[in-house]
Amino acid sequence: MQIEQLVTEKEVMAALNIKSPNTMWRYRKECCFPEPVRSHPNQYRPDQVNRWIANGGSKQKIAS
Repeated sequence: MQIEQLVTEKEVMAALNIKSPNTMWRYRKECCFPEPVRSHPNQYRPDQVNRWIANGGSKQKIAS
């Protein structure tokens, strides 16, 4: 069994140099950012965040 450490939204925002939670919401809705695994506070899987960055980050767009 492997236990995965989750990162908080604040940690992700700091790593991406984002100041507003609204930007995180917009990235999820418009730029394919992964949904949080847990909420209150939002927490993410680091491997999903790193994959999002490697695939172009905020330059990704949801296909219309």
